Amino acid sequence: MYFDLQTKKFYMMEYIDFINALISTCLTKNPPHLFLYESRLLFRRAARRCLHEKNYVITDIGAELLRTQIHTSKQDLSIFAAGLGGAGEDMSSVLQAIYSVSSLKNDIVVWLPECSAVLMKFMLGLGVNHVLYEDRLYTELKLFDPTLPFISPYFLREKSAAESIRRIKKLSPAELATVLDFSRGLDVHAISAFRQISDKTVYTHRKNAMKNLKIESATEWFKLLTFLKGFDFTR
Repeated sequence: MYFDLQTKKFYMMEYIDFINALISTCLTKNPPHLFLYESRLLFRRAARRCLHEKNYVITDIGAELLRTQIHTSKQDLSIFAAGLGGAGEDMSSVLQAIYSVSSLKNDIVVWLPECSAVLMKFMLGLGVNHVLYEDRLYTELKLFDPTLPFISPYFLREKSAAESIRRIKKLSPAELATVLDFSRGLDVHAISAFRQISDKTVYTHRKNAMKNLKIESATEWFKLLTFLKGFDFTR
């Protein structure tokens, strides 16, 4: 049977609507608890609206009590969602909270303000399951299904990113601490003194972090550090 392009689009839209309705129906029976961190009002409203439509029970988490609230809510936590574009000075705390939640085997949804493969790689290295592009936030949250990992197609436009995504490994606590120390502007000697480890160990942690994240150039490395310094994405 022959279908013209318009007809195919119609059936595809119907199929997507059916899948979303099926997901919503299933979630209604046992709505999961979602903890939401988003410092920007407009993005928070957009996220809450979409997630409410999918029957999530949502608790807003403030930056000032982020790690405390996550720690005290471990028993109830099923999904953690965060927008990093407005994190600013709280970036380090947010990232450490994400890493802590990932160790509990909970689903994590993060939307990023820049369409960058290296940021996507870092999120996967923290244990994030779903990486969204905030310019498409409302659309991509509608497609989000906690039972299936979701990576925004905008992060996979680079061939290298698409090829390396399955080979990215989660960072160890020492590797994450080293990456964050470098992002604060510390050099190898300062990190070794602060962590009370040898210079060689610092170099090893950095090498292993880059290997696990599939960061293969100095340009990618410095781009990541720039982001972690709290680059102003609110412009």
